[in-house]
Amino acid sequence: MNNHGLHIVAFDVPYPADYGGVIEIFNKIKALHNAGVKIHLHAYQYGRVEAAELLQYCEKVYYYKRSGFNTLLSIRPYIVASRDSWQLLANLQLNQWPILFEGLHTCYFLNHKKLSNRKKIVRLHNVEHNYYSQLASREANLFKKIYYVVESYKLKWFEAILVNATHLLPISTTDEIYFRENYKESTTTLIDPFLENSEVNAQIGMGQYILYHGNLSVNENEQAATYLIKNLFSKIDFPVIIAGKNPSQSLQDKVKQYSGHIQLVANPSRETMQKLVTDAQLHVLFTAQPTGIKLKLFNSLLNGRHCLANSLMLTGTDAGTVCEIADDAETMLAKVQQLVLLPFTEEQVQDRKMFFNAHCNNNSSLEKLLKILF
Repeated sequence: MNNHGLHIVAFDVPYPADYGGVIEIFNKIKALHNAGVKIHLHAYQYGRVEAAELLQYCEKVYYYKRSGFNTLLSIRPYIVASRDSWQLLANLQLNQWPILFEGLHTCYFLNHKKLSNRKKIVRLHNVEHNYYSQLASREANLFKKIYYVVESYKLKWFEAILVNATHLLPISTTDEIYFRENYKESTTTLIDPFLENSEVNAQIGMGQYILYHGNLSVNENEQAATYLIKNLFSKIDFPVIIAGKNPSQSLQDKVKQYSGHIQLVANPSRETMQKLVTDAQLHVLFTAQPTGIKLKLFNSLLNGRHCLANSLMLTGTDAGTVCEIADDAETMLAKVQQLVLLPFTEEQVQDRKMFFNAHCNNNSSLEKLLKILF
């Protein structure tokens, strides 16, 4: 692959790889680099600094500022209209390499005539208008709710730009069905998320606590943590750890009410988070939003012991074969009381290995992607 080059347009700077979307992009960059692909990375910045570490894997990294809030008035969705750098368009024309657009967010120039003869692949992390509709349905702040509703309508309209893509790469089976049915002009291929690795490192025996983790600054995850505290964690006496980025003061206050057995770990380092995952007895994985793929599910299955998830968390995956499932508080509580007493076994480790050989295997995902790109 040493003669092959690729442009990747990222919606955010993918380092540090500390939340779902950028983790997947960063892992993909590393896999492509290790396969010998020359990468020119184009990253939009908002709140993140330039990352010298990316030059270990990319020949060049270009950074672009997002446009201001005046683009809220655009007919395009804000997440697209604010990523409108004409310097990006110029840099994409410096050679004829294929272009991988990461998310609908980055597709401002997908239909531009100056790119009409190029191979253009779009990695789809979500059906974005569904995602924003789900955000709107759970938002209490009126102004934010209006924003999400308007953005959802704009995203549904703008999504038609995907007819200009050579290839669409959804990340989940449910998204694959949606894009295959709605965009027959483009070839659609499911490619599982790129993980840090596909090796199962789950430890047999007993762990020390129950773990819920995620980016706690995301409304969806804060609501999940709040639900679990109220309906599950407050009703047991087994130690519980809630860990993640930037928890709100409200969430911190809720945890303090149960400080006897619930602990909050705010902004753990990558190493600390991985140790928390490895040492847990049980991972509780809960979401009210069945969109995209939750990478923490796969991280927990690769590196953790027992996993208890609701059906929405498993949407678009086959991970229900290696997870316990509960969809209401009563069933969840009963399952937790069983699982905290059960050692994790070698047989369960082997089941996980069989699952990851068939699903979310980086080697097979990379092979698929390279065939599409080159």
